[in-house]
Amino acid sequence: MPQSTKKRLGLDKEASCVITTEVNRFVWPGPDIRAVPGGALAYGHLPAAMTEDVIQQIRTNIRERSLPVIGRDDEVLNEKVRQSRRPKEKNKRR
Repeated sequence: MPQSTKKRLGLDKEASCVITTEVNRFVWPGPDIRAVPGGALAYGHLPAAMTEDVIQQIRTNIRERSLPVIGRDDEVLNEKVRQSRRPKEKNKRR
């Protein structure tokens, strides 16, 4: 990833990459999704040309049938997330 993009996104100077040889499947937002500094769920957008390159590489891997889909759901954690998102019942009747 270009340093200019990393700087704009507020990332460190260490090497960064986008993996296009596999994709993850999980319930969004999953229990592993955490807010970044400032409270958002993402640092920002990648440049359009880089995004198009990533999409094209993934499409190529799909056509070549060389793109594993990795399940990342943890059912126990997902149930906790679902429970926390359910509205609280008001004025329960007995």
